[in-house]
Amino acid sequence: SENLISPPQVGILEALLFGEEGQISKEWREKFNRTGTRHITAVSGMNVTILTFLIFAFVLNLGFGKRQAFHISLFLIFLYILSIGALPSAVRAGIMAAIFIIAQYVGRLTSPIRAVIFAFSLMVFFNPFLLRFDVGFQLSFLAILGMIYFQPFFFQILKKIPNPKIFSLRTTLSTTLAAQIFTLPILVYNFGNIPLVSPITNVLIVPLLAPLTILIFLFGIAAIFFFPLGFLLSFPIWFLLTYITKIVNFFSQIPLAVLTFQNIHWIFLLISYIFLIFFAWQAQKKIRFSSNL
Repeated sequence: SENLISPPQVGILEALLFGEEGQISKEWREKFNRTGTRHITAVSGMNVTILTFLIFAFVLNLGFGKRQAFHISLFLIFLYILSIGALPSAVRAGIMAAIFIIAQYVGRLTSPIRAVIFAFSLMVFFNPFLLRFDVGFQLSFLAILGMIYFQPFFFQILKKIPNPKIFSLRTTLSTTLAAQIFTLPILVYNFGNIPLVSPITNVLIVPLLAPLTILIFLFGIAAIFFFPLGFLLSFPIWFLLTYITKIVNFFSQIPLAVLTFQNIHWIFLLISYIFLIFFAWQAQKKIRFSSNL
């Protein structure tokens, strides 16, 4: 990949494909932190969860039926998890994300909460330390809850945004916002940072992750078995990765792009999730009311 794509783009490519951040410099890691986009270069539970949903939506919008989109998405996520070394955090996130798209496959978005909570409880039963020490596990679970309860609400709120089949912008934005809002308190509690520009940077970058990840998979296979095709695929990949670096670089230089806090009390978490649960309840009521009109 280094022969076809240069730094810092190659570092992002390897992070997306293998979960390796070795070629991302300390300076660029800090830029990703400041803009709230570090999750796209790290093997995090939230990233695997969001990516699974986006790949499913993307494949579905390519014209495949639900059955084919379901199997293709599971296969791609399985390959992705294998390519990053089947890390336990990625495997756990992949299991919960797979349960989520299984619920979508059968056409019900109200029931997956039971299946996800069952999987969550089973994992915690076998390893209770996950609940206290594994932030990635917490993020993957919370990201799914956010998508279950908030994605339909944001999808309706963003109804003026186009949602074309090939590039389902509205679906992607509503999914990203839903996952981010529900994971924000745990991120602030653990890392003490609130990237104020995060909603903007993620809106500008995350919609590209599903097609980019699929392109990178094809690029990796082609570069090994048929170099000319790999060479051709390197151009759109380089362009998308360059776009990401430009966005991250620009927003990281904005003054007060991130707020930093020290020694955040657990009461902050309690109050935040009480508020979010209430908001989720109200959002569900609004969705049900709208669907009955």
